[in-house]
Amino acid sequence: MIKRKNNLQYTTFTADHYDSRGKEKVAFFRSIPLLMDWPQHALSAILRDSKLIKFSHGQTIFKQGDEVNEVYFVKQGDIEVLLHIMDWFFN
Repeated sequence: MIKRKNNLQYTTFTADHYDSRGKEKVAFFRSIPLLMDWPQHALSAILRDSKLIKFSHGQTIFKQGDEVNEVYFVKQGDIEVLLHIMDWFFN
């Protein structure tokens, strides 16, 4: 559904607008405690910009100190977080 407000055009999505893959994404994001109470329009923005990324076993996602412009949510599997305390503490 497209709505117009103050000469701005934006899109609102409901679960009915998604195919089965989209509905699965909605269910996944709604299962995350941080996002479960977000309004649908805010969740829709995340859904539009989200993508599934698969990582290999042992692959580095990012390193401490890297500039990261994404948020990662683990859908399946486990991750290991390593923090170099001395580098973090003394810098």
